[in-house]
Amino acid sequence: MGVINLLYGWSIQVRIFDKCIDCGACIDICPNNVFAFINNKVYVKNEEECDANGACVRQCPVGAIIVRNKDGHYIIK
Repeated sequence: MGVINLLYGWSIQVRIFDKCIDCGACIDICPNNVFAFINNKVYVKNEEECDANGACVRQCPVGAIIVRNKDGHYIIK
């Protein structure tokens, strides 16, 4: 269970939109291994490990990633 879930009781959703160019910047920057390449495409692999630090959102060159709580409120976009 990720740090945010433990500290705040939040469940985090990490979403990658279709505009993703599969560059892997999110994979390189994420300290929690939330993302992975599968068949040369970026996927959310370990959503439960997200600590909502926002590094992936800031690093994405096309703005294809959002992080929100399960109620749909954006934490980082």
